[in-house]
Amino acid sequence: MPTLIEIQQALPLYAQLLFYAVAGALVVGTFFSIIGFMFRHSLAIIAIATIWFIMKYGSEITLLVP
Repeated sequence: MPTLIEIQQALPLYAQLLFYAVAGALVVGTFFSIIGFMFRHSLAIIAIATIWFIMKYGSEITLLVP
């Protein structure tokens, strides 16, 4: 059984480990939620990007077509 002094000495390391575990879980969870959102809405994202591209560069595209 660890003594009270040993527990107090290990407490900062435990708190740091807990912080890194929570921060890592938040980063991984955020990453997977962004990837999941992109998979679920991929057709809408492609459609919006295509419409934006046509609106921005539409006049130059027609000049390139023979």
